[in-house]
Amino acid sequence: NTDNVSIVISSIDTLNIVAGSPSNTDVTITLTGENERPTITSVSVTNSAGGVASGVTATLGTVPSGDEVEYEVPVILTVASSACNGDYNLVVEATSGTDESTKKEPFSLTGNDCGTSPIVLIDTTVTLGSWKNNEYGSGLDVDAMVVYEKAEIEGNSAIVADLDLYYATDSDTLPKIWNPDAAVGAGYLSASNVANPPVTKFVKVSGVNFDDITTQSEIDDLWTGSGLNSLLVEPGNLIVVQSTENTNVLLEIVSTETGTHTGTARVKGYK
Repeated sequence: NTDNVSIVISSIDTLNIVAGSPSNTDVTITLTGENERPTITSVSVTNSAGGVASGVTATLGTVPSGDEVEYEVPVILTVASSACNGDYNLVVEATSGTDESTKKEPFSLTGNDCGTSPIVLIDTTVTLGSWKNNEYGSGLDVDAMVVYEKAEIEGNSAIVADLDLYYATDSDTLPKIWNPDAAVGAGYLSASNVANPPVTKFVKVSGVNFDDITTQSEIDDLWTGSGLNSLLVEPGNLIVVQSTENTNVLLEIVSTETGTHTGTARVKGYK
């Protein structure tokens, strides 16, 4: 029953990319329950097609304490420098007892012309080395398309904050990518030296060719589901990475070498 949970979202003016982005915009959510205090269960941003937005995210602010059945809570919309022109929706889901409700508030963004602008593709192949390889780094910032060695990552909070994935073999023969948080949990990165590791997400896609993807909107359309924290990979895999800058970036696994414990990949996205 949605009648017993009311969600009112304050109007959202057109958002713009600002120098020094990401930029934040505050939005007020008013919740009203009929008999019980309602609870927000999810805040998200979708594109006009209903898919996950790239470069625009929503973060729930501090929820006031108390037992009032009506209250206000802030939501922060964050726009990254890679965000695309277009129409979006702020989606809020809430419950009150067994009642549920969802509300969408549309808004527009003046950003990059991702539908027609060419994607910047790194000119050289990215080579990653697992924990058994001392020649190549294991960490990858897919936004900057930069590889980092373990020694560079551990103890450097700035690099950790931008780190999107970590390449390591799940055994001697199974190459795998992990988000930084999962890499710490698996012991590939030191928990004592890597504070607040990002929880990026991956999805494996099929039925498309890496070279045929030419716009950011096409990459965004490939994202489905909620994403994985780690993923076994093999040559030919196409993977969408939802990066620390809240941008969808396309990755193609070119090769995995068990003898040298290395992997090579192509990266496609705004840089």
